[in-house]
Amino acid sequence: MRRVDVYLVRVSVTEGTGVSAFLSATGRQMVRAVGTKLKNTGFPDDAATLFVAPSIAAAQTAELFAERIDFLGVPHVLPALDGGVPPQVAGAALLEASARGPVIVVADEPALSALGAWIVSRPTFPPLRPAQVSAVLGRKPAWYQRAESGERLPLLVA
Repeated sequence: MRRVDVYLVRVSVTEGTGVSAFLSATGRQMVRAVGTKLKNTGFPDDAATLFVAPSIAAAQTAELFAERIDFLGVPHVLPALDGGVPPQVAGAALLEASARGPVIVVADEPALSALGAWIVSRPTFPPLRPAQVSAVLGRKPAWYQRAESGERLPLLVA
């Protein structure tokens, strides 16, 4: 089995509801802060693919995050990251893309933690807070970083 490195990024704080929700000023600041902090603390610069859930807020989060980490690729909208779709559907695209290098996934809860649980082959995965990044390296939980504090902590999965 090939190495699978995935960085899960939760949509930041929004205004509005549903698919028309957009990032608030606070949400934009949080994404910029976490992206800058990650870039300055050795975030890998070889990410090959960026998948985004089909919502305005996810696209905004992805664009701001990509800018801060110097990701030069084009984000790919993945409809399977929308809520209600089994995680193995998005997981198949993610596994295929991982052959080209690390993958970044920007989505919202509960789809993001369901995907995380599927990747690490566990029944649950800790829900991500707005603008939080969780790293799964080699299909094993590694660390998470919160936007509020910038603190990087071990990612513990039951």
